[in-house]
Amino acid sequence: MPGMAIALSIVGVTFAASCVWLTVRIVNRREWWARCTLAAVVALPALYVLSVGPAFWITGHCFRGSKQAHRFFNRTYRPVASLAHLTEPTTDFFIWYLNLWGNRVN
Repeated sequence: MPGMAIALSIVGVTFAASCVWLTVRIVNRREWWARCTLAAVVALPALYVLSVGPAFWITGHCFRGSKQAHRFFNRTYRPVASLAHLTEPTTDFFIWYLNLWGNRVN
């Protein structure tokens, strides 16, 4: 797993550097495209993480018994679940958030 930790570190540093660069472009040059890009770069990952709950509800209520739907859900949200299970408080929050959407997770 050390390779995965290195890869995540590289992605994290690259993401942070890109956000800083875009912020500098916005502050110094007041460029419109930089504002839109920064908004997308910040909003898309947040929307991905927040979409776990609705997708969990849809999979449980609309596609009951569908192995394909459950397989798709598991593949799509595996990165979020993996990161959530790294520490216990994060796991508790992740389970609490999924339970808000109606299906009970133990």
